[in-house]
Amino acid sequence: MRALSGLIALTVACSFGKAARAAEAGAPPPAAAPAAAPTGFGTPGPYVHLFSTLGYGRGLRWNNPYRLQTELGDSNGLSLTAGYWDIALGATLGAPDGLQHGVVLHLSLAANGVAQQAFSLSYIGQVPLGASALAYARAGVPFVLSPDLGIGVEAAAGAAYFVSGGVGITAELVQSLYVGAATWEHDPTLWPVSSLQLGLWFDFEVLP
Repeated sequence: MRALSGLIALTVACSFGKAARAAEAGAPPPAAAPAAAPTGFGTPGPYVHLFSTLGYGRGLRWNNPYRLQTELGDSNGLSLTAGYWDIALGATLGAPDGLQHGVVLHLSLAANGVAQQAFSLSYIGQVPLGASALAYARAGVPFVLSPDLGIGVEAAAGAAYFVSGGVGITAELVQSLYVGAATWEHDPTLWPVSSLQLGLWFDFEVLP
């Protein structure tokens, strides 16, 4: 009788063992533990676009009662400005493949004629045009440092085409409006100046 009871117990235990192994074989794998919440360390930073330019330009002055560099006919003030060198340094933030906003500082130095220096601080917006070009527009306030102090407003639009990863050629059209000093014959005047600048663009990107 005891032997029969032991045999029955052994049979039941084997049956439960087989059932447990079958259940384990068909059960889905255990769910992965949830990822730890980010702590902020090592998260991607913003995209920063740093750049500088070096260019040469010349302008068309629409109204200036004196200091005419090259008069154009009998146009009563229409003249060409002296050539000038322009150096710029700027930075923008935004999506690498979208619109970027920033600021740019320009310093202009007369290349010949009357010594003149001016600088401007501008807002700039840039947008890439494919992998090797970008377009931009800016608006700001120029300050004339010499030979006379002056101030104005300006707007510009341009583009850059990159011949290598960080160096490109650029062209920019600038429209400025300056407040001129008075003379014996004229009250203070407004000087519209339209300029074209050609030069080199030096690019440096800080990827997120």
